[in-house]
Amino acid sequence: MTAPTTTRGFRSSRFAGVFTSAFSGDLAAASTSVGIPLLIVGPLGADDGVVGLAVAADDIGWLIVGPIAGVLIDRQGFRRLLLTSEAVRFTAFAAIVGLAFAGMLHPAVLIGLLVAVSIASVFFLVGSPSLLATGIDPDDLTKANSALTWSQSAAMILGPPLAGALVGFANPAAALLVTALGYLVSFVLLAAVLRHWDDPQQGRTDRETADGDTRHEDIDLREKQCDTRPESSAGTEEARPRRPLAAGLIADVLTGWRYLLSRTDVMRMVVSGAQFNLALSMQQAVIVVYLLSLPGFTASLIGVALGAAGFGGVCAAMTADPIARRFGEGRVVFWCVLGGTGLGLLIPLTTSVPGIVFLVLGYFGLSVATVVFSAITGAYRQRTIPVALLGRVTAASRLVSWGIAPFGALGGGAIAASAGPWWGLAASALIFVGSAGWLWGIKWQISDSGAYPEIPD
Repeated sequence: MTAPTTTRGFRSSRFAGVFTSAFSGDLAAASTSVGIPLLIVGPLGADDGVVGLAVAADDIGWLIVGPIAGVLIDRQGFRRLLLTSEAVRFTAFAAIVGLAFAGMLHPAVLIGLLVAVSIASVFFLVGSPSLLATGIDPDDLTKANSALTWSQSAAMILGPPLAGALVGFANPAAALLVTALGYLVSFVLLAAVLRHWDDPQQGRTDRETADGDTRHEDIDLREKQCDTRPESSAGTEEARPRRPLAAGLIADVLTGWRYLLSRTDVMRMVVSGAQFNLALSMQQAVIVVYLLSLPGFTASLIGVALGAAGFGGVCAAMTADPIARRFGEGRVVFWCVLGGTGLGLLIPLTTSVPGIVFLVLGYFGLSVATVVFSAITGAYRQRTIPVALLGRVTAASRLVSWGIAPFGALGGGAIAASAGPWWGLAASALIFVGSAGWLWGIKWQISDSGAYPEIPD
C-alpha cells in the first residue's frame, strides 16, 4: 500500500533548492529576450520577419507536444522529464553559442534549435506544478508560487541588462553563453533536489483523488476494500488492464480536457491568459527592433530599460499573497491585471530616449499583471485540481494559453515588416487590456472539500 505523500512548507531546504534552480533557469531565459533578436538582426543579418519566427519558435512546442506532455508527466512522473528538459535546453543553447562563435550559424538552424528548446520547455512547465503540488502544503502554495514568480521578475531585472552589456562589450553570442550556463546550473541544482523529492501517490485512482478526501485513514480503508490484489513492484500501471498505446494516450488526454472544460472558473483564467500571451508574443517580436530604430537607443540601454521594468514583478511577488488574503483572490487578480495592462498602453508612446519613462512604466504594469495572475491562479489550480490529473489539465490549459503565442509573434513580425514595428506595439497594447475582461465575475472556490466537479466519465 502506497504511503500518503508528505507535504512540506515552502520555506524548507528542498524548496530553497527548487527556488535556486528556478532562478538560474529564469536568468537564462531572460537573457534571450535581448540576445536572440540582436543576434538575428546583427551577425546573422536577417530581417524583422525572422525575429518574429524566432519568438514564435519559442512557444511552438505547445502545438507540437502540448497535448501529450501532461499524459507523460502523469504516467511517468516529473523527475526524469524535468531533468531531461533542462539538459536539452542547455545542449541547444551551447550549440547556438558554438556555431555563432564559429561563424557557422544559419537562421534556419537557429530556429530549429529554438524549437527544440520550446519542446523541452513544455515538459518543464507542465511538470513544475506537479512538483510543487506534491511537496508543498496547500496553504503555502500561493507563497511558493509568489516566490517563484519573484525569481522570474528578479531574473528579468538582471538578465536583459547583463545580455545588453555583453552584446556591447563582445557580441550577442556572448550574451547567449549566459543562457547556456544558466540552464547547466539549473540542471545540477534540480538534480540534487529531486534525489529526495516525494513523487505523487501512485496507489490512488483518478476518481479517488478527485473526490478530494485527503484523510489518510479513509484512503487506506478504500484501498483495502477496492484493491485486494498484491502490489506489483512495477506500480499500479501494471495492475490495470492494458490498452493499446495510442488509445490509452487519447483517453488520458481527453480525460484532462473533459475535466478542464467542466471547470468554468479555470477555463476563464485560461482564456484570459491566452489573450495576454497573444499580446505578449506580439510585443516581444517587435519591441527590440522598434527601440533600435529610435535615435540614441543602444543594446545596453535597451537591456537596462527592459530590466528596470522587472521591479514591478518583484514588488507584486512580495505582496501578492497577503493582499489576496486580505481582499480576496478574485478582486486582486482582476484589478491588478486591468491596472497593469492599462499602464501597458504607455509603451507605444516611447519615441525618444527621454520617453523611456513610458517604456519603463508600461513594462512595470505588465510585470505586475503577469506576476499576480501567475502566482494566484497557479496556486488556485494546484490547490483545487486533483494531483493525479494535474499534469494533463496543466498541459491542456497551457496548450490554449501558450499555443496561441506563436500566432501573435508571427502577426507582430508581419505587422512590423509591412507597416512598421510601432503598429505592432500599439496592437499588442490594446489586446493586453482586453485580457482582463475574462476575469470579471469568476466564482472562486474557497476550499476543495467537495466543491469541485469530479473527473468526467
